[in-house]
Amino acid sequence: MKSMNKLVLYKIRPINLFISWIAILSVSFLCNELNSAKLIYTFVTISCFLMASNLLNDVLDIKTDIINKSKETLIFKSINLKILYLIIFLLYGIGVWASFFLFYVSNIVAITIILPLLIFYTKIFKKIALIGNFIIAGITASVFPFTEAALTSQVSIMWVPFLLAFILSTIRELCKDIEDMEGDSINNITTFPVKFGKLNAIYLLRSISIIFYFFSISLWIIDYYQYIYLLLLIIGVLLPLHYGVFFMINKQSKKNSFTSLSKLLKSITLIGVIIILISELKINI
Repeated sequence: MKSMNKLVLYKIRPINLFISWIAILSVSFLCNELNSAKLIYTFVTISCFLMASNLLNDVLDIKTDIINKSKETLIFKSINLKILYLIIFLLYGIGVWASFFLFYVSNIVAITIILPLLIFYTKIFKKIALIGNFIIAGITASVFPFTEAALTSQVSIMWVPFLLAFILSTIRELCKDIEDMEGDSINNITTFPVKFGKLNAIYLLRSISIIFYFFSISLWIIDYYQYIYLLLLIIGVLLPLHYGVFFMINKQSKKNSFTSLSKLLKSITLIGVIIILISELKINI
């Protein structure tokens, strides 16, 4: 039982869960919906989908993780996988149940789009170069418009945060693919770095980062966000991102370098969510 509790706690990715909670609270605050009765159901839907998908991905990815993350997979040896699948099924079920208390559009999106993509990601989409990255990045970033739709039945202010989060999440997903390319290659999972090589993956990583630079700064240039956004963006996101993708890694870098970069990108993501909250708040004052 202790092994099961430890596994579930670790594999639900509590840091990722925390970031999603910050995003949900930020959107609800910006939409003046902190007192909405639908907020708790939004939390439950997103949290259950996220936890279930992290567990499902790790169970289905055991063969690759034995190579990529050997220490993390040892705990699976003492776990009854049938119980783990039951937990996953229950989490998805609770998430679906909670979605019926949200506005219709978000309920339909949750059940017909997000849920199938999450369930079939590891078995189908992860094996297609870049498609898997875009899908996970899109689902991660969709917390912003999904929460707005869940609480207000429309999406009017969360598309820009969605695009910022989507590009940043794509960078991190690609970095994780480079980190895991050894195990993916052995198990015939044709991610971008497996198919085109580590060097080309690094070039793509840097290219997407440059796109993020231009897009994020252009929001200040067109006066969508104000000076506080630009200042926080440069200090909290652009400088550490630039250091990470251009100085922390190169074609000789080992797996641990990409692991460190992935952790840095997770921290940048959390900072980015806070910057979006502050910047959107300035717009709505």
